[in-house]
Amino acid sequence: MVSTDNSILSNVLPELEKVQCGFLRDTLNKSFCENKDLLNRIEGSFRAAVDGADNEDCMKYFFKSWSMTNHSCMRVSAISNRLSLQKHKNQDIHNEEKFFQSIASLNRIADADLGVGGGELHHDMFYRMATPICGNDEWQLGKYCTNDARLFKTWADHNALKEDDMLVGLATTLIHEIYTHGEVEHIEPLFKEWLINSKGYSEEESKKTVFWITAHCYPTEVKHFRHGLQAVEYYCDAVNINIESFDIMGVFNKYLEMKCNVMDSLTAIYQNQN
Repeated sequence: MVSTDNSILSNVLPELEKVQCGFLRDTLNKSFCENKDLLNRIEGSFRAAVDGADNEDCMKYFFKSWSMTNHSCMRVSAISNRLSLQKHKNQDIHNEEKFFQSIASLNRIADADLGVGGGELHHDMFYRMATPICGNDEWQLGKYCTNDARLFKTWADHNALKEDDMLVGLATTLIHEIYTHGEVEHIEPLFKEWLINSKGYSEEESKKTVFWITAHCYPTEVKHFRHGLQAVEYYCDAVNINIESFDIMGVFNKYLEMKCNVMDSLTAIYQNQN
């Protein structure tokens, strides 16, 4: 099993120390540390998932609902599109160079998921991971999505697509990227070990199956997080606003709370069906 040295928090904090903007560094650090209980519950849900993985219905719930908290490329692209639309509508922009740098930074987050440069669509990687573990691809059906997973996706999509304040979507992207770094680093050895020891996979088969997770491990999400930081900072400079006047802590805390709600809903399913 994963040691405590590989917790979500222990993977996140070293990267936060490298953040140059003191306000963002301190706010992110405070949000993660004050929500340590939520992170522990999330980790417990991942352990419960593999402990009860002989139940294929449980795994279908897991992959469908967990997927709703991932696959953020659409949201990142939506924010980028909305920003460029402001320029096409000739809205007032304080610093156009910084404005376009913000858009470019967002686009670099989406590159990997879209396979830009010859890579594979990450959506296809996820399918290749979930389907053999679940026995078939019924995990994609809506009936395997918990209500909390739907609420998470609705909230995150709204922040990117409809929220008037663009900083809400940018802040959601920022917390998602650094949280995901901590998550994938935590679960990669857990899932590899489970497939080998409990499912009889060879080491090579295990590596191939969980490649979606591995593809998001260091340095992928760390790079995305840094691009997210740039997008926030460039945007604030471009529209001449002070990031410290925005309740960014509220967005960070809400993200971690809703993510935990999704994983708690899955834990309840595992407990009821095993």
